[in-house]
Amino acid sequence: MLSGSELRLIEDSRDIFLVPDIVSYYYARDSLPKLWRMYYQYGYFKPLVVLKLGIPFTPTSLLSVFLSPLSHLALAFYSHFVGGSKPNKPNNSQANSHFVSGSWQWESEGQNISILTWRQLVPAAFVGSLGLSRIFALFFRPALWVFLFILGSYALANLSVSASLAAKRGWKYFLVLPVVFATLHFGYGIGYLKGIWDFVIRKRHLSQKFSDLPLTR
Repeated sequence: MLSGSELRLIEDSRDIFLVPDIVSYYYARDSLPKLWRMYYQYGYFKPLVVLKLGIPFTPTSLLSVFLSPLSHLALAFYSHFVGGSKPNKPNNSQANSHFVSGSWQWESEGQNISILTWRQLVPAAFVGSLGLSRIFALFFRPALWVFLFILGSYALANLSVSASLAAKRGWKYFLVLPVVFATLHFGYGIGYLKGIWDFVIRKRHLSQKFSDLPLTR
């Protein structure tokens, strides 16, 4: 996945060189608050990148991303058991952004670069559905079961993956991993929803200038 600055370089027909002699050191965030701020910022500015690259941020485009894994599964099932070739896709080579292989992609000089994928939308959808179901539960009692189902499913998946990793890396990590995963998912999801509110709905980027955000490390 390319960063916003790299995408702007490609849009400006600049070249990006990978120099193997350069040595870089990555320092992981040493606290949960720093990790939270980092992933919150990742999610917060993602909708702005999507808008700047001309991808339609509409319910239809979002739904197409979510349904893409199901469509690929159905196509694989059909090809394996029924036979036949994949249907031809419409020629969208003239478009700057289009939906290809399960993600909205941005085209530059013949290159398709994934910008909006279903994996990026899942945290926001999870946080949003969790919050809405909890609010609705205040007025509509059955919505509480929806809230508990979503939360319970996430907790089960989180604990299962944490246990799987802890079995390989050491059980001392088992009590830490669920908290770390929740920090990543909720931070990114809340940031993404806030970005939709600020950039897609309020159009804040058109009327205000952003000051530099504090570093997360």
